[in-house]
Amino acid sequence: MSFAQATALLYVAGHADATSADLSRVTQVSKQATSELVSSLESEGLLRREPHARDRRSYRLVLTAEGQRRLDRGHAEWKHIEEEWASTVGHKRMDQLKDSLERFLEAAGATDKIVYRSDG
Repeated sequence: MSFAQATALLYVAGHADATSADLSRVTQVSKQATSELVSSLESEGLLRREPHARDRRSYRLVLTAEGQRRLDRGHAEWKHIEEEWASTVGHKRMDQLKDSLERFLEAAGATDKIVYRSDG
């Protein structure tokens, strides 16, 4: 799975009414590229499009059961990687790194969060 695909799945998982336009805005990728990404995820059975309840012109993006399984597997792999890093630098330093990165994202104006943390 590519970074773009994982990012899209993470965003959709955390935003119940996510649309392709939302995903395009958050990832700062063109609408055309986002549409192609969503189509590829849909063809792989990882997400589906459903009519949006409030906007008849758009579709809501929804994770499939397989999409959720892939995210769960990815979270487990990421947690294992973080544990390896923490065993090298120490848990306190690892927590400090995560906190510093979160502050950087906030300062950079990353208001629509995509959750990458293994614990959240």
